[in-house]
Amino acid sequence: MTICFIDLDLNQDGSFKLPREKVFEILHRFDSFTVRTRSGGFHIYFAITAPEAWEVCKQYGENAVLKHDGVNYGEFRLTNQYVVGVGSYIPVNDQSQSHGYREEATGYYEVEIDKPIRFISADDLGTLLHKKTCTTPPISTGGGVWAVNHDQINEIKPDNIINAYGKTLEEVRAQDIKLDNLLSGAGASLTSKTPEKEPDKSEMDYAAVSILKGHGFTPEQTWVILRKYRPYAKMLERDDYLERTIGKVYKNGSSFTSSPTITSTAGDPSDTETEEIVLSQFPDKLSTTRPCIHLLGLPRTGKSYFAQKILGTEYSSGVYVAPSHEILKQQYARFIQQFPKKTCVRLVGKGQESVCTYVNDQGKKCDCAHCLKMPKFNTNETKKDGSSISRDDIITWWEMEKVAKKVVLRYKHIDPTTFTQEEFHKLLERDGKKYCPYYLLHFCEREVDYVFTTQYYTTVPDENESITSIKKREVCVIDEDPSFRFYLPRDFALVEYSCYPASTKIKNNLFEYAEPLNHLKSYVMHVYEKDKNGKMIQKAKQRLKEHEKIILDLINYVETVQKCISEFKDKYAEMEFNELVDALEEIQILPNDERESSLYQDEATKQMILKEIEQYERKQGFGGEQESESGFLLRPLFEILLYPLMPSPYCTIGRNPQTLYLVGDKEKIIREPRCADKYILIGFSEAGQFAKQLFPNPTDRICYRIDSFPYKQNFTLVVVCGKDAKEQQRLTMSFIRKLIEKNRSSAWKVPSMILTSSQKQQEALAKRLPDGTTYACRKDEINTYLQKWCEGNAEIFYQNSTISRGIDIPWMDVLIVHSCNFAQPYPKAVIDNCDRALKHILTDIKQEKERLDSLDPKEPGYSDHVREIQNHIDELKDLHFDMAEPMEDKKYHAKVIQHSSLVDETTNSVLRPTPVNGKRTEQAKFIIIQGKEEMYLKSELTHDMREICITSEKEASAVIDLIYDSVTKVNSEAIMLKGTGHALTEITDYTDADIERASEIDGIQFGKSYHEVAPLIEELKAELKELNEEVDSPDGQDQKSDIVGIVEKLVKHPAFGKWTKEKQRTGSISVSALIRWVRSRRREPYSLASCREAVNFLVQQKWVSVKRSSLVREHSTLERDNARRNDTLYMTKANINAIHEGSLGKITINPKPSN
Repeated sequence: MTICFIDLDLNQDGSFKLPREKVFEILHRFDSFTVRTRSGGFHIYFAITAPEAWEVCKQYGENAVLKHDGVNYGEFRLTNQYVVGVGSYIPVNDQSQSHGYREEATGYYEVEIDKPIRFISADDLGTLLHKKTCTTPPISTGGGVWAVNHDQINEIKPDNIINAYGKTLEEVRAQDIKLDNLLSGAGASLTSKTPEKEPDKSEMDYAAVSILKGHGFTPEQTWVILRKYRPYAKMLERDDYLERTIGKVYKNGSSFTSSPTITSTAGDPSDTETEEIVLSQFPDKLSTTRPCIHLLGLPRTGKSYFAQKILGTEYSSGVYVAPSHEILKQQYARFIQQFPKKTCVRLVGKGQESVCTYVNDQGKKCDCAHCLKMPKFNTNETKKDGSSISRDDIITWWEMEKVAKKVVLRYKHIDPTTFTQEEFHKLLERDGKKYCPYYLLHFCEREVDYVFTTQYYTTVPDENESITSIKKREVCVIDEDPSFRFYLPRDFALVEYSCYPASTKIKNNLFEYAEPLNHLKSYVMHVYEKDKNGKMIQKAKQRLKEHEKIILDLINYVETVQKCISEFKDKYAEMEFNELVDALEEIQILPNDERESSLYQDEATKQMILKEIEQYERKQGFGGEQESESGFLLRPLFEILLYPLMPSPYCTIGRNPQTLYLVGDKEKIIREPRCADKYILIGFSEAGQFAKQLFPNPTDRICYRIDSFPYKQNFTLVVVCGKDAKEQQRLTMSFIRKLIEKNRSSAWKVPSMILTSSQKQQEALAKRLPDGTTYACRKDEINTYLQKWCEGNAEIFYQNSTISRGIDIPWMDVLIVHSCNFAQPYPKAVIDNCDRALKHILTDIKQEKERLDSLDPKEPGYSDHVREIQNHIDELKDLHFDMAEPMEDKKYHAKVIQHSSLVDETTNSVLRPTPVNGKRTEQAKFIIIQGKEEMYLKSELTHDMREICITSEKEASAVIDLIYDSVTKVNSEAIMLKGTGHALTEITDYTDADIERASEIDGIQFGKSYHEVAPLIEELKAELKELNEEVDSPDGQDQKSDIVGIVEKLVKHPAFGKWTKEKQRTGSISVSALIRWVRSRRREPYSLASCREAVNFLVQQKWVSVKRSSLVREHSTLERDNARRNDTLYMTKANINAIHEGSLGKITINPKPSN
């Protein structure tokens, strides 16, 4: 985040360059902290996030000029700019100032609008700034590169070149040392103006063009610059060479044929960026043959529907992937409804929907090796003595294939519910055999055209011996950002630490891995062989394979880490948590052996290790999505160990509690999907990043983006405001409790959703709220959420959970954001690594300087030592200089990822209650969010959305009353009594006629439409305004009694009880601080007006002394100047005597000082 400014300038005669009414309009519109300048102009302060700052620079330039009717009336200051601060003084007639001043100008920089500094976005500036443009529009050649305009070239004067940001070439060269080097002559390089060895001129020309383009110079300007500053024969004589060099960099890249629904396209993708097409709605069909398509947009913009439509109409086969089975159920149901004649199957894991119920004699579930339903190649069974017999009840592959064909032919759409139908059992009862539903689903997959599955089965290679492999199809749709995390190394929470006065907790998350790792070690080190009697015995391997040695090294590393954490657990009273982190960073993941270390970094060896781990876990009964997201326990851990973020994979998140993570390298795909040749990726930033990793060539990728949100008018944003984050959190909790209490006191209840940042926050919040009023959502089925809705509960869910992504919950009308800042170890670790790398260099420089200072000039060879150390210091400084820029770029990129992920997840989470097309699409909805977290909602969502700001308990109660009257309510008692609960849980499948019939049931009252609620909101805003005015406008006798009470409290402030050393006067306090103090001492604060009158009374009665301050203007406008002082008050002996002699003499105040 950074601070930026709008500077509104004056003419020479002191008038505004912008019409007076326009100035007032800008101040009123932005309503941010504003300073009146020495001359009477204005500086409007804003905060801006890094991604938005980057967007502003791209669209408008770094420090854009504000124009009105062609006249410059100010600047938007963003980069390398400053303004004079409040309290400064410059005489209004200062000769160094270039413009005039207004009559009321004082020379002081004073507060004009005393409001919090608001965040601003590129969209907010759209009406003030003009997008930067090239001097010449790009002319696309057939090859899709820039063609320079030679007429323009002849008109450009080399000494007067200004880039798109308004900077001259000399200014740019002064800032960019590499460009300055390159433009020092034809023989110059990036690092030197006169290199010892002449560099490749063509490479240096290309580098210069790239840098010039990055600084906003046009192709024509670049042409002129190169010929003047890098003159040599080929540069001066060959136009074709220069045009080709410039053309490689200034690419247009647009090969998309516009369809009628396309409103605009994004231009100028760089060599690494994906071409982006902005749409008003998705087209009827794809007009691209690129293998990777990214669909980007807010929920309910039709991304999934469009992907399914393309899947069923343009491709004869395909795979649809989602991160959870609940999302898959919804998408599978929509697909078969849209394409009833297509054959498809929905795959699930063994532990899902009771597809596997087998339990062996030892109580172990899903033990396929000993289950007779497990398909085999033949009907022979091997006995313990090694002999084999043929059995009729064993099912072969060929029998399963035959049954699968029969099932697909009969049903077309197969999922676990198919096998529960009575008709299905009749179809197979004559066979006399029992078939495994889990494997039957997979055999059906080989016969159908379309597959709906989680990510797990997309990485299994299509090999004949693998029953659970899925055959390759034309296209694969991967839906939702969490899906892409499966293909990358994970993050592992090593240890969790919390320290409170009453208790200290340390959780070692490696503890549960101790036994499995011991078994794995034994598995790697031993082999099973038959003895003379045919009995299987365990023997130690005589020689280990190379990849097996690495597995043992990694196990030893985990054991060392676990031992280190255990020691900290025993000695935490003597050790700080950061000492544990330092100790762990000393433990190397890389094997010590040089050969093993090189093998550890070999990709083929890593994949061999993961395959070995997977085979071992399959033998132990893991796999098939049982234990973890991938179905395995150890494999996810080994993925991080094999692909750690380097140089340091450790990252600490939080203050108290703290969690230490082992972080994987997210720039590497370790589970490449192998189920299709083409991919359609649906999601935000993570989908875009995955597209780049899967298809590195930018010409293979294209992105379709929709910025609009069709249900914006349904939502009202209730922003919880307060003086700080703590106050906002307190008011939010009060809002939640008030809504729950209102539900408890009424038969009719308003169901709601509450969003938290993590599962721990969810659990903590549930404990703080009354029992029976909330429900903590986990990986539940949709019917569970519906049931809790019928009970009128507040359903608490957390970010990055099953419910926060992809599941439609349109029956909910109220969503409260309790917290939304979830942990992101990867970007935090990247930032820490960058800081650590630069810090190490600075530390080395400091040590070398200390070594230099410690040298004795009298020692032999002193000058040589000095020269050697000085050279080393220079090398370190050069290294720091070379690393600083790329490290800052890397940190910036990590912060962009961090912020984008937070915005993507929060926006997706709060839109879970969005209406589904065709079902109560006009229902009013409410989002309650804290002011400090409003920035985590996408600007295209909140722009022009109805908004209410609440700052007190009374305002919260008023908003709750409005919500209660506007949204859908349920009567859980009536639902249970009438036995209609099950029917109501099918609300998502209601037609309009069904809704009318349901409204006759005394168990549900549907809410108002947003058309009906809109005037109610305006009325509420007016009421809140009147309420605030009443609070600030006391009257009559109540005011007088209040003033007496306030005066009694004011004179008791602790500052008036502390005397100076000379005991001539007490301590002092400002008027505003004194008023805040007295108002905070009462549950229902005194009105501001009463407090001010009480202070005036003290001053008039000479019960306090006053030290005058300079003028401060709060909430001033061009029409009204609210000038106030914030004076300082203190007491003397005379003041105290006046108090005792006055009408309030009975007041007990601080004792008088002794004479």
